Amino acid sequence: MIASDLSGRRLTLDDAAAGARLSDLAGWSGTVEDWRARIAHTGGFGLYDLKGLLVAAGLVFAFAPRMGFIGNILVDPDWRGRGLGRLMTQRCMAMLQAMRLPIYLIATQLGLPIYLKLGFTEIDKLVHLRQRAGEGRRSGPSNGAVRPMMRDDIDAVLDLDARVYGGDRAIMLQPHLSEQPIRGVVAIAAGRVAGYACVANRRTYGGIGPLVAKDTAVALALVRALAPQMPGLIGCDVPAYQTDFIAALKSEGYRRAEAVPFMGYQTDRAWPFARPAELFAGAARAAC
Repeated sequence: MIASDLSGRRLTLDDAAAGARLSDLAGWSGTVEDWRARIAHTGGFGLYDLKGLLVAAGLVFAFAPRMGFIGNILVDPDWRGRGLGRLMTQRCMAMLQAMRLPIYLIATQLGLPIYLKLGFTEIDKLVHLRQRAGEGRRSGPSNGAVRPMMRDDIDAVLDLDARVYGGDRAIMLQPHLSEQPIRGVVAIAAGRVAGYACVANRRTYGGIGPLVAKDTAVALALVRALAPQMPGLIGCDVPAYQTDFIAALKSEGYRRAEAVPFMGYQTDRAWPFARPAELFAGAARAAC
């Protein structure tokens, strides 16, 4: 039930700036353009105070028939402790249940108790690794040809991404792919795109992800190509099953900062992606 001093409705593209404000308050990555793409993909739900300010939000991402994701459950710090995170999660769950999709999410420490009480269970973890720009060490030569992503690469990148994730994510990747220059690099093998990585650049933080590659060597080459372009802290969120990649990043000076649960609701299915072995990092999540 929504409190009398709040109103709720589906998010629209006009809410993108307000969503970016919530991201900033939480210390997460998420520009206005990012929020526009996320809202346009499937949608979300928001809670507004009496002045019309967005004080809580949640997004859903549907990849029928394989999966649905809940993301960006954010509550203005001034409104925390009133059960809004739980309410937002329940509204997002209802949206995906109406589509008959299995539900997944990545849990923060703030959200974990809520998700456990709602019936989510841990499937695996995402390991957050980071280092400061200029501190890295190279453990060996890069593998294959890696270069900046060009407009002519976009169709091949989107095709590879869809085959690995098991669904069309073109709208979500649009903020990365529409900039000039494009915020990403590609690896080329036998004349084809064998991997790609995007970056969320901020003034003091660079988040690497998504990162899709045919193998660990290509994934590492993509990280090496991006790292010199990034300010301050460099970070990426790696599925825990990518043990060789995690070890390779640690050998290059990256340090494990935390591991957060990847959770599912009423499903015993493991990572739901079509080709999880080729997913090396998710979208850049936090800004620290």
